Amino acid sequence: MGKLDREIENRMRVKQTRKKFEKFIGECERKEKTLIEKAAEAKSKGLKAEYNQTLVFLKMIVARKEKSKHMLHQLTLQELLRDEASNTKQFNESMVVLSKETAKLFGNFDYKKMLKEQQKMAIEAQKTKSKLDMFLDQADSVFDDISDMESNVEIDDELEARINAQLSEIDINIDEQLAKFNEL
Repeated sequence: MGKLDREIENRMRVKQTRKKFEKFIGECERKEKTLIEKAAEAKSKGLKAEYNQTLVFLKMIVARKEKSKHMLHQLTLQELLRDEASNTKQFNESMVVLSKETAKLFGNFDYKKMLKEQQKMAIEAQKTKSKLDMFLDQADSVFDDISDMESNVEIDDELEARINAQLSEIDINIDEQLAKFNEL
C-alpha cells in the first residue's frame, strides 16, 4: 500500500468517524425528545417510579450526547492540526527545492543544515499523524465504552424545565379538548 493510499484510507476513517458521531448525536437528540415527552406524561399521571426511571435514562442520553459533541469537536481540531502539518510539510519541501536552486546560484549555501531542519519538521509531522491515528482508534472504542455519568445540576435544571414545558403543553391540549367537548 502506497503512501497516497494510506493517506486516503486515513482520511476515509476520519470521515467515517465524523459520520458516526453525527449520527449518534442525532439519535441522542431524537431519544432525548421522546424521553422528555414520556417523562412529562408520567409526571402528569403521577407515576413517580416511571418518571424517575425515564429521568435517569434522559440524563444518560444527554451525557452521552455532550460527550460525543466534545469528541467531535476534538476530531475537528485534530483535522485542522493534520492539515496544518501537511501544509507545513509541503512548504518545507518547497523551501528545500528553492534552497537547492539558491545554492546553485550562490554556491555557498549551507544545504546540509537546511536539510536537517527539514527532516526534523518531517519527523514532527509524522508524530502528529501518529497521534491522529491513535485518536481515531480511541474514538472508535468510545462508542462501546460510554457509560460514566456525572450528576450535573445545570443539566438537571434544563431537563426539568423542558419536562415542565412539555407538561404545560399537555395541559393546554387537554383544556382545548375539554372546551370542544363542552361545546357539543
